[in-house]
Amino acid sequence: MSFIMGDGDNTFYLKTWRISTLRELDAGGRCCGITDSGLRSATQLVMLNAWRNSKITTVAPFGATLRELDASSTDVGILAETCGITDSGLCNATQLVKLNAEGNSKITTVAPFASTLRDLGARYACGISDSGLRYATQLVKLKASSNSKITMVAPFGSTMRELNATENCGITV
Repeated sequence: MSFIMGDGDNTFYLKTWRISTLRELDAGGRCCGITDSGLRSATQLVMLNAWRNSKITTVAPFGATLRELDASSTDVGILAETCGITDSGLCNATQLVKLNAEGNSKITTVAPFASTLRDLGARYACGISDSGLRYATQLVKLKASSNSKITMVAPFGSTMRELNATENCGITV
């Protein structure tokens, strides 16, 4: 069993002696102390919440097992917190089913996992555009509000069941 513990200063440490069996991890927030090096042995992760954690930049150690990822960011004034995960950090994530990249301008494509992706959060200042979605033919759910770079749903039009395209989204009727 693996543990996440707080030290009173909101800094978290992951006991690495059993991290190889860890399946789900919440490592979100700028105060989280978990970094890429702390996840080196987490080869069986299925779900990772890395929202607003700039210290996690890659999912390479568990890319083949990862199915759900929150790599969202916010850029709201003094509350600005970014996730460190980029396109290159996702190149091994070939089995992602659900990705929240809302507000993360460093993620611009879903190509490595386009055939498995079913649920995508690409709202706000997300870097994903039409070209980054061109191979996402199995997408069922898309949140694209306030993302003017997404203008069409053609690649996944036949599979789409739920679309959120409000607030200055580029998709028009």
